[in-house]
Amino acid sequence: MGKQYLELQVLTDDQLSAVVELDQRCLGGLWTIDGYQREIDSPNSDLIIWKRVNETENSQPILEDLKLPKIELKNPGSSGNEIIGIGCLWAILEEAHITILAIDPDYQGKGLGEALLFQLLVSAWKRKLER
Repeated sequence: MGKQYLELQVLTDDQLSAVVELDQRCLGGLWTIDGYQREIDSPNSDLIIWKRVNETENSQPILEDLKLPKIELKNPGSSGNEIIGIGCLWAILEEAHITILAIDPDYQGKGLGEALLFQLLVSAWKRKLER
């Protein structure tokens, strides 16, 4: 099967069912597919995921001007989900509102939530949000 990595990516339409599964597992079904679709479509939202990828898959950089390293998985968790983390930021006036931050229970305690939060804060900074 080869090496597996975790990579930060922007959520896309074709990943909606996987992210809703993660939401159900972590948050008890906080948002629906329609809710996530609205966020993807909104110019005021940033949805960032941790995705499990194989070394042969093509990377989708999170932002054109930002290259983040992949994290090699030594012992992949038991979850079969390809998406193991989700974070969402709303830009409202000059404020950044973190609305979702979740990591699959099989991957918690490894600093992945902190890295996802950091990436959301970078996104807020790039939008020039002040708070």
